[in-house]
Amino acid sequence: MTRSAATFLALLLLLTASVSSATEKAWYMVDEIRLNTMRTEVAKWDLAPPLPQEVNNRLATLQTLMGNAIQCVGTTEKELAQVQEKAAVLGEPKDSEDMELSRRRNALDAEQKNLEQRLAICRLLDLGARDLQKQILAWRQKNFTIALLIRQQPIWEAVVALPALLATPKNLINLQTTTPPDTNLMLLAGFFPLLFLLPLVITLDRRIKSWSAEDPELKSHKAALMFTRRLPVIALLTSMASGFYAGGIIPLAAPVGALAVALALSPLVENFFCKESLGVPASFPLRLLITLALLSEALIYANMSRLVPPPLAVFCRGVIMLLLMGAAVRALWALSLHPRMSLVKSIRYPLFFCLAFGPVADWLGYRNLATFATYGIMWTLTGGLTAWAIFLGIGKVQTLLEQNPPEKPAQNLRQFLGYKPEEPIKGLKLIGRILTLGLFLGYILLFLNIWGLSAIHNTTLGTLFLQGFRMGSVVIVPVKMILAIFLFVLILNISRWLKRQMEEKWLIHTTLDKGARQSIVTLTGYVLTGFALFYSLGIAGLEFKNLAIIFGALSVGIGFGLQNIVNNFVSGLILLFERPVRPGDWVVVGETEGYVKRVNIRSTQIQTFDRADVLVPNSDLISNQVTNWMLGDPFGRVIVAVGVAYGTNTQKVKAILLQIAEEHPMVLTNGRLVPVPKVLFKAFGESSLDFELRCHIRDVDHRMAVRSELLFAIDEAFRKEGIEIPFPQRVVHQAAPLPPEPPSTEDDTPSLDQGPSPSETL
Repeated sequence: MTRSAATFLALLLLLTASVSSATEKAWYMVDEIRLNTMRTEVAKWDLAPPLPQEVNNRLATLQTLMGNAIQCVGTTEKELAQVQEKAAVLGEPKDSEDMELSRRRNALDAEQKNLEQRLAICRLLDLGARDLQKQILAWRQKNFTIALLIRQQPIWEAVVALPALLATPKNLINLQTTTPPDTNLMLLAGFFPLLFLLPLVITLDRRIKSWSAEDPELKSHKAALMFTRRLPVIALLTSMASGFYAGGIIPLAAPVGALAVALALSPLVENFFCKESLGVPASFPLRLLITLALLSEALIYANMSRLVPPPLAVFCRGVIMLLLMGAAVRALWALSLHPRMSLVKSIRYPLFFCLAFGPVADWLGYRNLATFATYGIMWTLTGGLTAWAIFLGIGKVQTLLEQNPPEKPAQNLRQFLGYKPEEPIKGLKLIGRILTLGLFLGYILLFLNIWGLSAIHNTTLGTLFLQGFRMGSVVIVPVKMILAIFLFVLILNISRWLKRQMEEKWLIHTTLDKGARQSIVTLTGYVLTGFALFYSLGIAGLEFKNLAIIFGALSVGIGFGLQNIVNNFVSGLILLFERPVRPGDWVVVGETEGYVKRVNIRSTQIQTFDRADVLVPNSDLISNQVTNWMLGDPFGRVIVAVGVAYGTNTQKVKAILLQIAEEHPMVLTNGRLVPVPKVLFKAFGESSLDFELRCHIRDVDHRMAVRSELLFAIDEAFRKEGIEIPFPQRVVHQAAPLPPEPPSTEDDTPSLDQGPSPSETL
């Protein structure tokens, strides 16, 4: 029975191993077959060029193969490193080693060989896919260049052929469809948009009348007024386009719909670019440019070139491109004169040359090159202008929200966003920066899409950006680096928001004191900052075993030059956990006395009674003597010294002082937590009997105020009771005058070499 079970188990393990090996081989075989198949197809592309979509599909497949191979290389390298580490632990083989040890070494050797074989296959697949990708990109670039330089019929030849076409107008256009359009369906589809647009016309007309009563010139509602005037025409064109589209007449539906969209956008262009916001005097060129661009796109969508004779299509195409160039040059000239567009002014002539390049190439017959250059430049400039306008709009909204005090437009915007007129908007600058960064990235993607680089993963640059490059033994992936930086900044800002919410809203309703709340907030910030740092490093691809090397290098630097910083850092952590000094405490550190405002990671901020902020290193608070008046409890002692005249009833003085202390609301008199107030007869002074009133108050923060109030009360009580507070008495003794000196027998007239006499000097 035992032998049968062992045989069955061995067969099961062998079958499992063979299935696993077959699965791995099948995975490699499938990828290898796909790669070889694509190599064969690409070799035949010179004879039978594929469609662009098929080329993009092959590039996407290669990208998937490379992704699988790279993932396989990464996983296998980690497994191989683990196996090599285990083999290193076993050491070199010996003749007299144990059988179990030998068996394990043989198993590790076999596993290492399999992993090395898998690693080699994955690397070969990656290299093969990359080589084929470069080959496809080179082929596409070559064919794209050839297609751009193909010359077709020049426009002047088409102009010569136009008179013959105009002689037979019925052959100019062919709008016949495969099935005749349903007239009833066309009328229904054309009438349907009017059901939505006519109520809008009536509503806007009434609103304009109400605005006219408030503002006769309608300065703040010009865009709405322009849109209202154009809305009937927009409604008519929209209904016609809808009817043509329902009837299957796409060549008419597309340009009519483009005209409707252009009319709807013209008030926005007039109001934002040319009147209110930017003040660029280029209303007509910009509107004409937008109209021609939309119309040309609609004609391309409708495939109008196949519905008219080639000479007429070529001539109309050339005229539209000339009109586009003229409108773009006029609008660009007006923009270059704007004070905020100094960059455009410095490069306007090269831009004029680029704009003229497309129409000139089209008139010479290079239509593919003209189309690529003209529409690329036009949409690049249009996207840049739109991005610039949105950027200015973000700045204007941010300026409105930062107004203090806010004006009426700012108040309306705050009310719309749900903020009070004087309420500060937190995170406004961060939101503005995020929107600006998103706008910039969006324009970059638009630029790549315009110039045919939207599939970034199909380019060499995209491969480097997404898969990275190797510097020695380190693989640097730019997209991971950017993602790591973004996540680090995002988590930091979330940390700041969370700390602010905890400090101002969540913890303020708890029973914790101010110091405990601030310690929790500070520690939360440190924990989230550390998490953001390590998480971002992990996203960037830095392994934690490499952090040991970095920390080892940092320890050397700490040992030489960063001792004080680390000392203060550790001391700050001790202060936050042990809390011998808390925010709001009255402390004395050396010659500094004041209130603790904040315990930071390096220093503690103390505000003196003169409102001066002193930054004390945390190490001083740990290693030196610190007096904390409020550590255990807020109680404090007040000593009031007073002297009375000799002959005063001392018991009466004692009773008065005790009564004054007990009547004060801040003085503690129960005797449970602190001693009751006492009056001490200190000494017989030189001119008074010296007493001291000693009492404890509820809050030492009011120590000086309570002492002053007690002194006022003592003075008032002594005046009522007739108790005298004597002045200091001093006895001044005056010495007897000196006898006069005898008269001098010498001549009183001084000689020339003698000075004045002492009496004369006196």
